[in-house]
Amino acid sequence: MQAQWHALWCYESCNKQETCQLRKSLVSSAAQFNGDFVSVKKAKDAAPYLMSLTWPVIVMLHWREAKPFAHMLTDIPARRHPVAVAIHCPNEGSMHRARRWIDQQARFTVPVSVCGHSENLGPWLVNTVLRIPALHSPAHMLAKATRRDSNMVLKDKAAFASAGEDAIV
Repeated sequence: MQAQWHALWCYESCNKQETCQLRKSLVSSAAQFNGDFVSVKKAKDAAPYLMSLTWPVIVMLHWREAKPFAHMLTDIPARRHPVAVAIHCPNEGSMHRARRWIDQQARFTVPVSVCGHSENLGPWLVNTVLRIPALHSPAHMLAKATRRDSNMVLKDKAAFASAGEDAIV
């Protein structure tokens, strides 16, 4: 069966041995809800995927790639933007900087979560999928879902608040 949506993980160490367990967990979380998983090392490598992957797309990225990713979004049509973004920050300082930076951004028109530990990415992915009906509904329902319908769900950013996330901005 073809994936109904995609999870895109942008992290320089995404294919290294040290992230093997996390990658397996994310792949499993996506597959559990008929999603597919793609990983790239750099934000610049995400653009072709955003243009070609089955929409909707959920993006998880390391704080180092957040700014390049936001800049890259300006070159991507809005209809191909992700429906949700999680930024993984390895420490408290980067979490604070990420929150402050996100507050100043107009490029993110979707909910953006700041996750403090990489282990939180799996639960965040599952919670995000569960909060967007088009991502876990049967294939025939997804085919009927429109970008407008999904955006209506996404406008309620409070719906994305869940355990395992440090902030929703």
